[in-house]
Amino acid sequence: MARILHQDAQVRKDFEAAIRKKTQQQIDQVVMRAQPRIPSVLQPLLTPLVRWSARSRQAGFEHTGSRGEGQLALALRMRLGGAWTLCPNVVLSLGPQAFAQLDHLIIGPAGLYVIEVKTWQSAIRARGDAWQRKSGTGWVAVSSPTKQNAEHVEKLRHWIVQTQFGSLQTSVMGAVVVLDSPWLRVTNSSMPVFDRPSALARWLVETDKQRPILPPNKADQLVQRLRIG
Repeated sequence: MARILHQDAQVRKDFEAAIRKKTQQQIDQVVMRAQPRIPSVLQPLLTPLVRWSARSRQAGFEHTGSRGEGQLALALRMRLGGAWTLCPNVVLSLGPQAFAQLDHLIIGPAGLYVIEVKTWQSAIRARGDAWQRKSGTGWVAVSSPTKQNAEHVEKLRHWIVQTQFGSLQTSVMGAVVVLDSPWLRVTNSSMPVFDRPSALARWLVETDKQRPILPPNKADQLVQRLRIG
C-alpha cells in the first residue's frame, strides 16, 4: 500500500493567503464588469448579490476539486505498492508571492508524476489541448487541464533545477484524470488522460518499470525539501 504524505501547514497557509488575495481580485473584477449593466437605482441591492454569486461559484469549484483529489488519493493508495509515495495538494514556492499548486505529486521508484485532477459531471471532449464540455445541445470551451498540467510539469522541473535535485529533472512526467464525467473523448492529447484511478494506476506502474531507478535517497530528500511529511 502506498504512503500518503501531506505538506507542512505553514507552506499551505502562505499559499492560501495568496490565493485569497487573487480570488478577491477576481470577484472585484466580476462586480466591476456587472455594475455598468445594473441601473444605478438598483445597484445598492443587486451589487451585493453579484458579489455573493461570484464568491459562491468560486467556493463550489474549490470544493469539487478537493473532493476529486481526495477520492483519487484513496483509490491510488490501494492500487500502488509500498515503494510509492502520494503527495496531494503540493505547493511549489517559486519566489516572493509566486506559487504553483500541484493536485498530486506521485513519486515512484523510477519517476516523479504530476497529476492534474478534474471532477466534471458533464460530457467532455478534447482535441489536442482544446477542451470542451457539453452544455445543453452544444459544446462550450473549458480551461485545458493538459495545458495547465504541462505548465505545472515545467514549473516543477524549473524548481528542481534551482535546487540540488537537478538530476531528477528528466524524471518528471504529467498526466490528467477526469472523474465523474459520463462521457470522455480525447484525441491527440499532449499527455496521457484517464477517466478512472485504476487506469492511471496501471499507467504509473507500467511507465515506471520502463525507466531507470531514481538515485538512492533522492526522492526522500526531495520530499523533505518540499516540507512534506
